[in-house]
Amino acid sequence: MERSKSFEEIIAQNIVEKISKKIILNELEIAKVSYGLSTLMINIIKCSLIYGSALIFGRISFTAISHIIFCIMRRYCYGIHAKSSINCTVIGIIYFTILPMWLYVHSLGMSSQQVLIAGITFGVVLYHTAPAFTNKGATKGYEIKKKKALLANAFVTVFIMLFESDFYRLIGFSGLLLSVLLTLPVMKIPFNKIKIRRAR
Repeated sequence: MERSKSFEEIIAQNIVEKISKKIILNELEIAKVSYGLSTLMINIIKCSLIYGSALIFGRISFTAISHIIFCIMRRYCYGIHAKSSINCTVIGIIYFTILPMWLYVHSLGMSSQQVLIAGITFGVVLYHTAPAFTNKGATKGYEIKKKKALLANAFVTVFIMLFESDFYRLIGFSGLLLSVLLTLPVMKIPFNKIKIRRAR
C-alpha cells in the first residue's frame, strides 16, 4: 500500500513538475530536488508556526534566543528526530514558545557559574555522544564533526554566560540542553522505530 503524501510533499511535487517542464531532469535529480524542496517547506511551515505562536504571546525574543542556540548546536551535534513534522512542530511550540513564557512568569533564572558548570558537563557528555547520527550517510568525517560539536558547545556556553539577565541565560541554556539531550541513546526509548547509528 502506497504511503499517503504529506502537504509539504504535495507542494514540492507540484513545484518539481513545473521545473521539469522547463529543465530536463533525470529521475535522480528529480528525487533530490523533490527531497530538498520538501525539507525546505517543512522547515518554513514549522518556523512560521513556532514564531507565529511566539508573536501571539508577544515574546518573540524568548523564542528566538532558545531556538537559535538549539539550531547552532543541532547543526554540529545531530541527534534523533521526531517521527513526523507535526510532532516536531508541536514539540517546538511547547519547548521554544510555551516553556520560555512559563519560565518568565515564574521569574526563574540561571547564574553564569551555573551555566559554566552545565557547559563543562555537556562537553563531557558530547565527547561520548556527539555527533549522534541518524543515518549512515552522515558518518563521514566523524572525528572532525565531534571536534566541531565540542567547539560549538564551548562557544555557545560562553555566549550564554555573556547575557546580563539570569532569565535570558536560562532560556539560552534551555536551547543548549535540548540539543544535548537529543544526542543521548536513552532518548531512543520514547521513539520506537528511531535508531541512532554511530560511526565505527
